[in-house]
Amino acid sequence: MFNMENIKKTLFKIGNQIKDFLLKPKSREFFIFLFFYVLASGFWFLQTMNEDYETDFTIPIRLKELPDNIVMTNEPATHLVTRVRDKGTVLLNYKLSRMFYPVYIDFSTFKTKKNNQVKLATSTLEDEVMAKFSVSSKLISIKPDTLEYIYSKGTAKRVPVRLKGKIEAGQQYLITDTIFSPDSVSIYAPTALLKDIDAAYTEEVDLVNIQDSTSLSLAFAYKKGVKYVPNHVDVRLPVDMITEKTVQVPLRGIDFPSDKILRTFPSVVEVTFQLGTRAFNTITSDDFSIDISYHDLLKIDDDVYPIRITRMPTGIQRVRVWPNPIDFLIEKKIDITND
Repeated sequence: MFNMENIKKTLFKIGNQIKDFLLKPKSREFFIFLFFYVLASGFWFLQTMNEDYETDFTIPIRLKELPDNIVMTNEPATHLVTRVRDKGTVLLNYKLSRMFYPVYIDFSTFKTKKNNQVKLATSTLEDEVMAKFSVSSKLISIKPDTLEYIYSKGTAKRVPVRLKGKIEAGQQYLITDTIFSPDSVSIYAPTALLKDIDAAYTEEVDLVNIQDSTSLSLAFAYKKGVKYVPNHVDVRLPVDMITEKTVQVPLRGIDFPSDKILRTFPSVVEVTFQLGTRAFNTITSDDFSIDISYHDLLKIDDDVYPIRITRMPTGIQRVRVWPNPIDFLIEKKIDITND
């Protein structure tokens, strides 16, 4: 086993070996050569970078002041590829330290065109683009040379938000709810398309083995010709540990004629289910209903009825009923009158 004395001896030995290596004549010659090589390379690099070069930079482009009811039906360019000439040191500085903010185009300045189509020459944006560079830089080209925007004026409709994808809790855990904020959004689309949309689905997610409450910010699944306002939704998935609970629920006959009565054997069944530990004391037998319809019983050929729960709380899973099925009788009421 190492002790402090052994560690000190080992470090001292290694230090002496390094010292001996550095003091050797060949080692000194190598480091002197390496020093002058690096120095010469530095001078060469500075001289080279002082010459003029051309390189491309990507600048984001965004529309602003876009009304809610305007829906883009094409996919306009989101970036401008700008070719710039300047000294190498200046271009290198752009590459290493500069983040280019978007060029904004005001939609309200567009003039109405036939078929709601606008074409904008990027040459009209040269001043805004070059304002992002030093005065010494020279603009060579901008691509694409034309921006095209095709749009329609959509009709609004409010629809609920739905989560799309695979979401699974880890073993012994339970996702107790899915909470959207907002829980509904406005969508804009041409009338013919709008009538077939009944929900706003998020982009697809894949979350498995969740063991803690999770929050997500999701965009909506792309659908050509459809605009969502707002264009994203916050989703919260509360997660709790699983426990099991059993409650006793009475059986109740419904829609029976006034002269008929239902007898079940037993009259109360046990409902067992899984739930989160935090909800254990909040869910009781009053949250369940088992209604047995007279009309359903008439359709049965024997005297055995398969139990179906007609009302239960959200946030529970793996619900089981015992006994199931049950025996039943339909009896005629006996009127007892006093003489």
